[in-house]
Amino acid sequence: MTQPRIDILDDMDFLWIAGGLAGSDGQLVIGNEQLWMERYREIKSYIIKDDGTKLSSHKALCAWVVGQRREYLKYEMGEKTPLTEERVKLLDSISFDWSPYETKWILRVKELAGYKEKFGDCLVPINYEENEPLGRWVSTQRKYFKAYMSGKSKNISQARIKQLDKLGFIWNCRDYNLDKWNTM
Repeated sequence: MTQPRIDILDDMDFLWIAGGLAGSDGQLVIGNEQLWMERYREIKSYIIKDDGTKLSSHKALCAWVVGQRREYLKYEMGEKTPLTEERVKLLDSISFDWSPYETKWILRVKELAGYKEKFGDCLVPINYEENEPLGRWVSTQRKYFKAYMSGKSKNISQARIKQLDKLGFIWNCRDYNLDKWNTM
């Protein structure tokens, strides 16, 4: 860098740090490892506290979590990434959720199986008071399936369709109810 550029930056009170970064609190953090550990301690505290606060309300931490998940995909594929085996082990030790969408899928399928055990079918009403998220999720799966069958969407995979089919999932309630009516 030329001296005139250095002088301009000095006049602006530029903070010269060799290899350093500023943390979320504005404090000087020397090196990327310390910044990573700062975020790790924040997510660990967040997970342990689990007071129902949405992670999205913590913008910097939310961005860091998304970054860790992105880096984990690279790590799993053997690509170059700052996410080391030690970091993966640290995050695993606090039950860090690497794939929240898969976790949610597994939870909802288990809830649907419980519903079927209780009621004998998978016809969860959209406004099911006992578990409103399950009712919405079932409705959403039907929409995804309809779009998938018309070639408009890939929000549901063939494997997931088969998984729900094994439970006896009803994809089209109108046709099901009409068939049921006609057999009475």
